[in-house]
Amino acid sequence: MKIKVRQWLTKPGDFHDKFNNGKPLPMRTMVGRIVKESARMYYIEVHGRPEPSSTCLHCGRRLTHPVSLLYGIGPVCGQHFHISPIGEDELDRYMEEIRSKLAEVKWSGWVPKAHVTIEYEKAYVVTFKYNGTPYRTVTTDPEKVQKIKGKATDVQVTETLQ
Repeated sequence: MKIKVRQWLTKPGDFHDKFNNGKPLPMRTMVGRIVKESARMYYIEVHGRPEPSSTCLHCGRRLTHPVSLLYGIGPVCGQHFHISPIGEDELDRYMEEIRSKLAEVKWSGWVPKAHVTIEYEKAYVVTFKYNGTPYRTVTTDPEKVQKIKGKATDVQVTETLQ
């Protein structure tokens, strides 16, 4: 699921000092799961993921550069995650590096329900055989499903929400 938080949850402050050992969320939009909840809060485990966005996933500012629009992080915020500014011609070469660097950005802690938006994403549960060995994977990427269908046998796909 995609979890979006208000800007103040990405800043140090009394809330994080009280509930999260002083650690604010590193980004405003992340993906992950709700581990547990109380009447007014969620305990979440999340990580970063590049995705097309017109606003920065870290700070929420409007994005205009074509490359920033494709992976959702502006050049200034990208430096926080050790992502070097790149041109459109270099995007394909660096996209996997960007994806892995953002996936390494992990956070867990409490967030107030009133300041969180949760969006469930369609996911695909894919079971298949490759060279006779059975596998099972879960992905939100329909292109990955097509690649599996092209290379594997006994492919079964089930759609679900996560």
